[in-house]
Amino acid sequence: MPSEETIPAFQERPTFSAWVGMLLVFVCFGLLVLVVLNASPRGSDYEQKRSQARTEKLHAMQAETTKALNGYSWVDKNKGVARIPIADAMKLTVAELANKKPVAANPIAIPVAAATPAPGASPAAAPAPASSVPAGATGTATPKPTSVTGPHSEISTQPAAAANPPGAPPGTQPGASASPQAVPKK
Repeated sequence: MPSEETIPAFQERPTFSAWVGMLLVFVCFGLLVLVVLNASPRGSDYEQKRSQARTEKLHAMQAETTKALNGYSWVDKNKGVARIPIADAMKLTVAELANKKPVAANPIAIPVAAATPAPGASPAAAPAPASSVPAGATGTATPKPTSVTGPHSEISTQPAAAANPPGAPPGTQPGASASPQAVPKK
């Protein structure tokens, strides 16, 4: 069996040289931190340079945009597509729209069920036919049926409040026979 070593019941105190050694380690660490901090750039010089660089980029972009909006250039020379100044383009567009004649809108097709009066109703209650219907148009066209529920309904892309709007408080909505009110003069 190996010999057993005796373990002292107390530990020796660190000597003076051990304290001096620990103090030197802390001093060296402090000096290292000071050297690193002094070597790094300080002050607002760095931020000022970044700000100047951003400002220069902004001015360059604005100059490029202004040149594109106010100058002539080729977009695709092979197809004959060119870029003209925006002021000239607006004048050409206004002149083009001024030369176009307004076109009458198509008449609204009334469903056949709504166009025929109910049995026993007076002829005066029947809706009057539209006077602006072109000669070739007939009022028998029915609108395309649409779904009001489900994923392919016309309301599927609308917010939930559009499908089920909150009710208005009683007495706040005009009746069916109400006439529009006059607009107050300023």
